[in-house]
Amino acid sequence: MATIKSQAFLALFAIAMVSNISYAAQIACDIDVSNSQTQLFIKPSNDVYSFSKIDLLGGFRVSGQHLSTLNKFKLYIYAHSKERYVLINVQEFALSPDSCSRDFGQSRIYGEPYERELFVKCRQVCAD
Repeated sequence: MATIKSQAFLALFAIAMVSNISYAAQIACDIDVSNSQTQLFIKPSNDVYSFSKIDLLGGFRVSGQHLSTLNKFKLYIYAHSKERYVLINVQEFALSPDSCSRDFGQSRIYGEPYERELFVKCRQVCAD
């Protein structure tokens, strides 16, 4: 009896994990700084130390983390100052299947050292 219950629990857990990962294959962030456009793609992970990042013109760094089991996305923006990157903005978003292909996190951020602005918006790229 206990074996059947534990097998049923493991099967439900596996189904929940697969459905959780299947609706959000990755996050795509469109970034515009100094009239230069680029994209950052962040794949889902369960590793809290896993980040995707890109260094940009104008002294900016954009980094993202998609924790799939928590349905959470974090976006970090840094400005280069005094020979290192300094965190200037953090955003956290709850993800759901309803937000597939919709823009979120639209931000315009000012970086002091070069007096430049960075515009970023992200969206979930969902699997079919």
